Amino acid sequence: MKTKFLRSYNQYPVNNILNDIFGARVILPSESVAEIMARLDDWKAQYGLKNWYLRDVDGYIGVHVYFKNSSNFYYPWELQIWDEKDVAENIRNHQAYKRDFVQAVE
Repeated sequence: MKTKFLRSYNQYPVNNILNDIFGARVILPSESVAEIMARLDDWKAQYGLKNWYLRDVDGYIGVHVYFKNSSNFYYPWELQIWDEKDVAENIRNHQAYKRDFVQAVE
């Protein structure tokens, strides 16, 4: 059995697919998410954030924070921060789009 990408065969760079070895997700009240977003730029240097962004596409809303330090002391990892009011729609979007990214073909 071979694995094939749905969109185009063998056209995705590995670092775009496996860009972090570990990921975690937290679900917080709206006020906490807003407070964190207001502080992320200040925390970038202090806590070794590689970058962060707010993803708001097709009903999915979440803050993605990537951690990687310059000395490579630990592997890169991602933290997703979801607002508790977006959970149901985010899960629906993950089921619809993420789970069908790779398929097995015979």
